[in-house]
Amino acid sequence: MKKTLILIFMIFLISGCSNELSEPVSDEVIFKQYTNELQSHYYSTKIYQYEKIIESIISNKGVSEDFTKGMAETYRMENNLYYPVRFRDKVKILSDNDFNNIYNLYKNMTEHTNKIAIEGTNNSSDNIEKLKEIVKLTDQIRGLNPYKETNQTTEKVKELNEILENIVNE
Repeated sequence: MKKTLILIFMIFLISGCSNELSEPVSDEVIFKQYTNELQSHYYSTKIYQYEKIIESIISNKGVSEDFTKGMAETYRMENNLYYPVRFRDKVKILSDNDFNNIYNLYKNMTEHTNKIAIEGTNNSSDNIEKLKEIVKLTDQIRGLNPYKETNQTTEKVKELNEILENIVNE
């Protein structure tokens, strides 16, 4: 008797389970979500690395100029524009204007680190104030997700781009 009850219970249990999803999710939706998460992580990581380079210039806590140049050299050796451009062809997450702002941000950060790696650090008081402003902005935008298109993110990215363009063009 016990065996038949267990057998009937198992049949009901097994027949109630299904390996089909109740809502089929397309591969395109999964790929878009994956791309969004990857881009957001990449964005945050690149800004954090850049922020650490700038902080090492500002702080006088025994960080040598060679160490800072080495960090800048490592940063500039990476192709910071690969992921944004590579996935732009596959999945369009941002509007063209927002994508151009992010693209220019990566480009300006790379050009600034090129300048640091080649010319060294310029510790004039004007430059230190600009660098402190950069650290403040990078800290603010690093936590914001540019792929959720908020005005706050867009404005901060534009502001940082302007400062970086001025430094690079000096």
